[in-house]
Amino acid sequence: VATLSAMMTQYRLQVEESHLKLRQLDAYLDQEQINPELSMVARRQILRTLRERQRLRASEVAHLRLLSNTMQRAVRAHVVSRHLSSHVFFGVWCQVDRESLAVFCSSCVEDRFYKAGDTCFLEHEEGRTMFFVKVGALSYKPGSRAPETSFSADDPRLTCRAFSVAAEVAMWLKWVHLGTMVSSATTEVFSVKTDVWAEEAVRHEFSAQPVRDYAIAFHSYMSERDAIVSDLTYGIDYHGLMFAMPLSSRVVMCEALLQCGPSDRVGPSGADGTEMTSSSFLTRVSRAQVQKLRDEVSKGKTCLGVVEQQLVRFVFVVAMRIYKRSNFEEEAVNVDDISVDDFQGVENNRYLVKLGEMDRSTDNVSTTCVLPGSKRREQETTVATMERVVAEDLGTIGASIEWHPMVGRSETRTFKDSPTQGLKTMYSRTLYTGFASYAHTAPSIPAPGERFAPQFSM
Repeated sequence: VATLSAMMTQYRLQVEESHLKLRQLDAYLDQEQINPELSMVARRQILRTLRERQRLRASEVAHLRLLSNTMQRAVRAHVVSRHLSSHVFFGVWCQVDRESLAVFCSSCVEDRFYKAGDTCFLEHEEGRTMFFVKVGALSYKPGSRAPETSFSADDPRLTCRAFSVAAEVAMWLKWVHLGTMVSSATTEVFSVKTDVWAEEAVRHEFSAQPVRDYAIAFHSYMSERDAIVSDLTYGIDYHGLMFAMPLSSRVVMCEALLQCGPSDRVGPSGADGTEMTSSSFLTRVSRAQVQKLRDEVSKGKTCLGVVEQQLVRFVFVVAMRIYKRSNFEEEAVNVDDISVDDFQGVENNRYLVKLGEMDRSTDNVSTTCVLPGSKRREQETTVATMERVVAEDLGTIGASIEWHPMVGRSETRTFKDSPTQGLKTMYSRTLYTGFASYAHTAPSIPAPGERFAPQFSM
């Protein structure tokens, strides 16, 4: 009875305190002669905030300061890495070196808190860092130069929710924001203090090298003609970007994923923040298969990553569907002037395919029926792969190929089981659209005529 009475008394005191503060607010608004409309909006926002479940901040938990510095850093690393791990690169990098991770989380990452309506960054403002959304949501309003100007206001790509990132481009490139990011609810984010991280990276060379290589790969990726350069990250193929990193860093990242001892590591996590240790996605992989994966990665044939809480190997293929140029009217011949609507008109027309291949050393001919294309080579972007195919393979047919990375570009991803590796393989195919202008008759082989009479031997 005494406990219940004390709880009721405490609750009554809290209600009275809340009412007192609201009366103080009303008195202040009246004193400063704030117009009734603005006063009503302010009062509603305060009431909405009071109804929200208030989250504790680390600075408010007095007993955390009783922990040793080592334990405080360990707790901080766990809290931060849980959200960093939703990012394809950081999710693996968090596992490379525990010591550098602890330093990064405790010294290089700061907490930011926004109420509904607060501004995260403004259009035309210089960008200095990226944001990992911890709780809440950020809404993006594109400016006139942003690639999202044609998006509808309710497009989900304009909202960054928990376990997503925003403005990564400002982390690695000299950047001016193309739009304004506003908090649409009470929001907590992590941001990276780039200057401090640059100083700390000197002391942790092993984990710093993959970061430098990722930064270079990110810059190269954003410099391609088909890149969507934006404050948002929806258009970034992160797994393809990781494959563009130098082999040495990909080997380090692969080893971090394949290492045993789940209790010694944190993450990576799924989109909902569910943590995954090595045991949760390596249970089907034998030691021999792990060694085979290591060999494949070390030879630059593939890279490893995590997709939907599953360890996956990646194969990247680039191809092109080539239509004959005469299908277009003269004013649409310039590929730079062809719009997406223009190329959709020829989707049902005939296009070029590869029906066979001859081995010049043995004169053996193998038959196939595929689009012109190739697997991506080490540190090669999709555009560079397509340029190589056009120059080396398609140049021999006597046709001038006109294409643009942003016209008719599409991506497909399929998963297939790989029994020899013990896990799934994701085949990522980037398809471009090209137009052929024949300068002369292409090489041809006469088809069998009426007198063609093959003889079969027993």
